[in-house]
Amino acid sequence: MNVVARVQTYTCPCCGGFIGEAAPIQAVIDSEKSWVSKAILEALSKPVGKRMRRDALIEAIYQLDDEPDGAANSFRVTLSHLRRRVQQYGWLIQTEGSKGSVQGLGAVYRLIPVEAGQ
Repeated sequence: MNVVARVQTYTCPCCGGFIGEAAPIQAVIDSEKSWVSKAILEALSKPVGKRMRRDALIEAIYQLDDEPDGAANSFRVTLSHLRRRVQQYGWLIQTEGSKGSVQGLGAVYRLIPVEAGQ
């Protein structure tokens, strides 16, 4: 019988210290219906806790395709909805700073267990 863990322990990618427990990230990714949401979670989960710039996330979403004109706006809307959905699994998409003058251009994001963000 296959048993899927409901909670998994995660560590910091830099220091290896404990950062929290949450649902297995692959289960969260698999639960998403939108390919854009899946691409965001895939990028932020390699590894969990790693910081990623907004423009790098947008590039990860569209990969080899040219970015559509509204890519940044589409990203913001998708991220807003995604944040609410992943929280029910014990995850938090944290935003750190915005050094750019163009609507969050310098924003940095990371995926962490909710308890790490408290």
